[in-house]
Amino acid sequence: MLADINVTPFVDILLVVLIAFIISAPLITRSLPIELPQGNLRQDNPENQTGNMVVAVDQDKKIFFQEKDYDIASLEAYLEKEKSIPRSRVVYLQLDRRVQHGYLIKLMLVFKNAGFTEVGLAFNEKDL
Repeated sequence: MLADINVTPFVDILLVVLIAFIISAPLITRSLPIELPQGNLRQDNPENQTGNMVVAVDQDKKIFFQEKDYDIASLEAYLEKEKSIPRSRVVYLQLDRRVQHGYLIKLMLVFKNAGFTEVGLAFNEKDL
């Protein structure tokens, strides 16, 4: 009499591994090539390949967005008049560690008031 091999536990394990890869894949593709704690900001094209937008802020509160630099008031005015930017895109904020928390909140509100629904923070995991 031959015993059948039960593959259900094997399939369960494979599904868990697959889910882990699906969850971790976007985190890997969104890794940013700047060192946030040191404030070394890249000023080239901040949009990554997945269509999300990256907004970088240096220690002097200069905002780098779409290859230009802004202060918070001029960024707000730009977003109000520039309606061609899809509001469904995710905005990732990269702030120098010396930027105050209140400025982060103001910047998040600028994007929220402009109609962006998803605003995230970029950070360096090794500094947590």
